[in-house]
Amino acid sequence: MGALLYGYDTGIISGALLQIRDDFKTGDTWDQIIAASMLLGAIIGALSCSRLSERIGRKKTLSLSPCQIVLGFAVGGATQTVAMYVAEFDPPRRHGRLVLTLRVGIDVGIVVSTIVGATEQISWRLDSIVQVEQEERSAGENRVWRGLLSQAWVRPALLVGCGVAAFT
Repeated sequence: MGALLYGYDTGIISGALLQIRDDFKTGDTWDQIIAASMLLGAIIGALSCSRLSERIGRKKTLSLSPCQIVLGFAVGGATQTVAMYVAEFDPPRRHGRLVLTLRVGIDVGIVVSTIVGATEQISWRLDSIVQVEQEERSAGENRVWRGLLSQAWVRPALLVGCGVAAFT
């Protein structure tokens, strides 16, 4: 879970920046400062949680709620503490498997955050979907097939979609 949350927290900033840019009218410079501030918090979190976990233990450090107040601090703390906890917890013969699990958890978290960020940018209004469906039904089946083959921008998407299905 720590690895999954680390990957999610690291990746979600890309989706959040799109909304921050729209809401606060930030430019490229501020976007970079916002993204870097989380990473700076991660460095501070990793360094401070390293000492904290030495003093009070890995398990107690992971369960501290104040670490969740600042996202960067939590990401850095989780990065350092989870890896050390896994390294101390597992027997040497299973090191490779658990380290791989940690890495896969981070990657899955990044993928999940990308999907969440993408869905926040898509407007899922039921009224619009129903309206488009009604327009398509009223146009008839001929128009749909003709539109797929006659419009140039549709052809590459159709080719890629069929190719993915074929290779799968």
